[in-house]
Amino acid sequence: MNKIRIASVEDDPFISKLISIALQELGYSVLKPARTFSEALRLVEKEKPDLLILDINIKGKKDGIDVAEMVNRDYKIPFIFLTANKESETIQRAKRMKPAAYLLKPFTKEDLYSSIEIALHNFYSSKKIAKPKNEIATEPIVGKHFIFLKDGSYYNKIMTDDILYIAADHVYVMVVLANKKFLVRNSLQNISLGLNPNKFIRIHKSYIANIDHLDKVSPASVVIKGQEIPVSKNYRNELMSILQIG
Repeated sequence: MNKIRIASVEDDPFISKLISIALQELGYSVLKPARTFSEALRLVEKEKPDLLILDINIKGKKDGIDVAEMVNRDYKIPFIFLTANKESETIQRAKRMKPAAYLLKPFTKEDLYSSIEIALHNFYSSKKIAKPKNEIATEPIVGKHFIFLKDGSYYNKIMTDDILYIAADHVYVMVVLANKKFLVRNSLQNISLGLNPNKFIRIHKSYIANIDHLDKVSPASVVIKGQEIPVSKNYRNELMSILQIG
């Protein structure tokens, strides 16, 4: 399980330090900040952060909006614009980059947290799992190889490879890792939509298993890290076929 990795592009050392301290206190993983366009380019290429905080008015020929244009074109990473600039022309340029959120200077730690939450929500909204009708769901945010699950006041980034199995419990779903469990108010069907169907196999009406973590397999059950999970008749043949067990 990995925390969300956030990097900032800010040329003011004082503000950059404030951002880093606030991010650490909020429980995020903080990457070394960049100060210029070229540093931002190297940072994104090397670290592949989950989120960027971009000051619009960084020094140099290329500003934070140019960084955003590069990110949109080549990396598809969500970003937040940080600015005190209220000039109409700058705002119009910034809007065309479609930032996931804005953060105005001066800001508080609470402002920063809210902007990050909004940014992640907005950026991944097209990939979000649909809410079950008549239910208020705490929805995971699904990426290609990871999901974000809320744990207390912030989201944890979980690599899907680390998920052992997923179990349904009434209106909740339990996402089980080797050393932690997350309880999400959603359906097993919905949460499975963003997962790789070649790895996450339905083995029971109440269970989805990551076949990479199977330790033992029988027609009636599988064992993952010492936990025996039932296999129902309706899903047995598909499981055996995928595992190429006669």
